Amino acid sequence: MSIKKKTPEELRSHRWYGVNDLRSFGHRSRTAQMGY
Repeated sequence: MSIKKKTPEELRSHRWYGVNDLRSFGHRSRTAQMGY
């Protein structure tokens, strides 16, 4: 987890990243492949 500051972008991504650990895990893996 790379959470440095509470920026608007972090909060925005937290919307679908903090929904669920398992869910966020899958999303992170998918976004990682997309180039996020």
